Amino acid sequence: MIEFNGYLTGTSQKFFCKQIVKLQQKIILFTLIPIFIILMIVFYLMFDVIALYPEVIISEIILSALALLLPNIQTKKEKEKITPQKVYIDGDMIVSKSNAAVDTRFMKDVKEVRDYDEFYYFVFKAYSYRFVCQKDLLTQGTIEEFENLFTGKIKKM
Repeated sequence: MIEFNGYLTGTSQKFFCKQIVKLQQKIILFTLIPIFIILMIVFYLMFDVIALYPEVIISEIILSALALLLPNIQTKKEKEKITPQKVYIDGDMIVSKSNAAVDTRFMKDVKEVRDYDEFYYFVFKAYSYRFVCQKDLLTQGTIEEFENLFTGKIKKM
């Protein structure tokens, strides 16, 4: 059994938070843009607003762009709640636990393990941002055992 136990700090915590922001931006992108397009069509068909008030459309585009660029600012308490507290490998399962959720994946679903010197980040066939393993939080097993489990899948970043 390999186990990383404790809250992420420093570079690994910043990386984890960036992954959350990227996910939020994708969610906003895929929900906000279709809504924006539908609103433009409705305004055009019902009020012909686009021809009469082009500045309205420009301001909506600017607001949409800002919504994508500005990350959702989270409090320290919220970050602590979603940050992985424990990531472990038991048999053919990889488990990430935080105060808010537990995410479980199969070892066979690992596409690659990215080595960022201070931490590892798992890339799976299906997206998950929860699998960040800070090397100095290793409490069971060794780095060599961990790397042997993922021979050929570790990519130095």
